[in-house]
Amino acid sequence: LTKDQQSALCKKMHLRSYKEGEDVIVRGSQDSSMVFLLEGLVQVFIWIENKDKEICVASMEAGQSFGEMSLLTGEPRSATIRAKTDVILYELTKETIEDLFRVAPDLPEQISAIIAEYKLRDIAVREELSQEEQQEQGKSFAKKLLSQIQLFFNIE
Repeated sequence: LTKDQQSALCKKMHLRSYKEGEDVIVRGSQDSSMVFLLEGLVQVFIWIENKDKEICVASMEAGQSFGEMSLLTGEPRSATIRAKTDVILYELTKETIEDLFRVAPDLPEQISAIIAEYKLRDIAVREELSQEEQQEQGKSFAKKLLSQIQLFFNIE
């Protein structure tokens, strides 16, 4: 993004605060936004179906972000994010990113490639993929994600 685009984006983000114990994001919800943690600590909880319970799988601190898949594709939230301490964050909404996509039409493709790279890194470690398999899966994931973004934002 250009400096002007970055500045415009920052001005449109919503500042939010949550008290310790409050849910920032609820698993299964249909909201479409991404969150940038400014202050505090949150925990990530997933539902384990066969055990019929929720477990904490990660913690995040200031400087980290989450929710990009819901923002970009509209898919339901995959985890509950709960404030471990009082939290201050910025929320990036679908409407704001939609405005950005209009002025930077190459951005969805760039974003899908970056997300694919991160997702693939995690998969490659877990599944011990060869370099060739990593590249092929990365291209496939990026292409699928780009299609989802284009469909969700009604862009080509």
